[in-house]
Amino acid sequence: MASAEAHVFRWKALAGILIFVGSFCVALVMGRPSITEEFEYRTWDWRLRAIATPPVDTPLRILNIDQASIDYLATNESLVYPWPRGIYIPILNYLKAAGATAVGFDMVFLEPSSYGVDDDRSLADTITPELPVVTAVVLRRDETAESADDVAAFVKRQRQNAPLLKKYQIPSSAVEFFKGLSLPVAPLLEKSHAFGDVEGAPDSDGIYRRFKIAGKNLVGGEIQTLKLPLALLALARPAATIDFTPYVDSSGKLPVRFYGPKGTIPTESLANIFISWQNIEAGLSPLIPLEKYKDSIVFIGTDAPALLDLRPTPLSPSFPGVELNATVLQNVLDGIFIRRVEGPWDSIIALLIVAMIACASLFLSGKWQSGAIVLLVGGYIGAAFLAADAGIWVPMAVPLLGMAMSLMASLAMQYLIEGQQHRFIRDAFRHYVSPAIIDRIVEDPGQLQLGGEKRELTIFFSDIAGFTTISESLDAKRLVALLNEYLTAVTDIILSYGGTVDKYVGDAVVAFWNAPLSVPDHAQRGVDAALEIQEALLRLQPKFEKEYGVVVKTRIGLNSGAVSVGNFGSAARFNYTVIGDAANLASRLEGANKAFGTLMMIADRTRSLLGPQTACRKIGELKVVGKTEGVEVFEPLSSAHPMRDPSMLATYSAALDLFARGELEQARVLFGKLSEDPVARKYCARIELEQTKGGDPASSEWRSQWSPQWNLTEK
Repeated sequence: MASAEAHVFRWKALAGILIFVGSFCVALVMGRPSITEEFEYRTWDWRLRAIATPPVDTPLRILNIDQASIDYLATNESLVYPWPRGIYIPILNYLKAAGATAVGFDMVFLEPSSYGVDDDRSLADTITPELPVVTAVVLRRDETAESADDVAAFVKRQRQNAPLLKKYQIPSSAVEFFKGLSLPVAPLLEKSHAFGDVEGAPDSDGIYRRFKIAGKNLVGGEIQTLKLPLALLALARPAATIDFTPYVDSSGKLPVRFYGPKGTIPTESLANIFISWQNIEAGLSPLIPLEKYKDSIVFIGTDAPALLDLRPTPLSPSFPGVELNATVLQNVLDGIFIRRVEGPWDSIIALLIVAMIACASLFLSGKWQSGAIVLLVGGYIGAAFLAADAGIWVPMAVPLLGMAMSLMASLAMQYLIEGQQHRFIRDAFRHYVSPAIIDRIVEDPGQLQLGGEKRELTIFFSDIAGFTTISESLDAKRLVALLNEYLTAVTDIILSYGGTVDKYVGDAVVAFWNAPLSVPDHAQRGVDAALEIQEALLRLQPKFEKEYGVVVKTRIGLNSGAVSVGNFGSAARFNYTVIGDAANLASRLEGANKAFGTLMMIADRTRSLLGPQTACRKIGELKVVGKTEGVEVFEPLSSAHPMRDPSMLATYSAALDLFARGELEQARVLFGKLSEDPVARKYCARIELEQTKGGDPASSEWRSQWSPQWNLTEK
């Protein structure tokens, strides 16, 4: 035996080496960016959505040219977009009065105003040193025909701002070169305090998740221009110094950490600010308090669909471009840059993961194997999400690909080496026990012996009402067909709720939950399965009546309690079943349905384990055959049960309380109002019987002897 085990071990070791080398090589080949880049992006998007958290106490504000603003100005000011540039004058005046730090226009004023040059000049004249303004420019990859004067004005302003821009350490890989540029109209070109580039390109899948920091325009002698959010920060926080070198990836882009969906950065409709300034000029309180914009850094941009500045991002297919820029600036303010792990680390991580997956798949089995694989795969994925929250983008595409390759190859090899024994066990026992039990035997063939364990189960007993009469009315062939159809429906529902079918005794079915596999909500599953069985039989009833001419109703009893469960029998023949008092009680409750005219009955222990969503009514306290003590029993109520009517249930509950206290006549009156309910009729009959015995229910002697318990004499 030892030599055989050593032989198997050597084969597994050789297979492990081959799988390790082969899977690693395949992962490296498949791991080229052209193949897995978009998959890596998708895995990063999952992480970005998971770690998105709104910023705390941000100074950023967005003034949004939304559809509401367009509609308001069209209705109240008779202005159709594009508006006159003068519309922005009250906006800037409001922000000056509020004490804002700086403003960035995330829109390019390329064309002169259709309202005339004075309109452009009036806006430009509103720009003063007390509120620095950054205006958008577009660095272009194609050549543009900007005038020499405009280019000179742009270059002059950029050189004036050079000392501020130099405080940012930007690696050369993060700077793009452009052949041309598009500039704002001359008055704004002259008066704006700085310019920010708003040109941006998505990743290869069309999603905006990374950000170039700056660009150099060849027109005018390689003048560097920061992207809009960083140019705005340079004016708002002139003392800020940031080294971007550690954070840009191999393509020179800065991965963006998103905070949430649209509107996560505080956003206000521009029309509300317009109205607020009008109120201030009229001596009224502003719609939006000035304090809200004190010391704020403000972006002015658009998100109306018709204005075409919506970008697909990992968190939204239509994310406002202005909020994308604000998100980048918030990243800088928070200092929560993303570092992307690249280069040889992809291969090293894949190498380690592939090796561990191969070893776990080949040298472990059963739960240990499954647990190790889940731990490795789930652990790596979980670690990748935790790393993302810490600001680290670790690769997932190549390692996951290596895991998949290694796992498939390892399992295939294991199937060849060990599969024969497992197939033998499954073929030998599949006709006799449930698939769950077979799985346990495959994991541990030593379980093929007598023995069991003590465990709390929920036990199910069912029986067809009046089956003797049904069997006498059908010939053997039709009876077997009916039984097979009935038992198939019941069994399928039990198994679908994770139950184990113990045995069939004629038309009776015995099943249980929480063995052989642990099911924490075993009582809930058992009751839900019983309710669904009753509903399924109602749906099948027309078919049974048409094909067999019979009415099929099944009575069900359920109880939860500690029993012995395992393999019981002789050394030559045994069965996986349950033994114990709790199982006997479940059987008795099935029979007790007959006495009360119900179809389902559960014990108090089962009722205590159910969730609040399961409606039940108390039947009473029963002492069943073979038991010396009574047990409280309940009837679960299906959605169609008459007692789901609150008024009927209230009447029933009140009558039950009166009966328990011995106030029989009052109870009889209330029960009598529920003449269609078989349980109420049973109580009425009991009260009439008690009243024939004589005695004064009002006397203390009678009350001291009164017991509401039911003593059943039949199984």
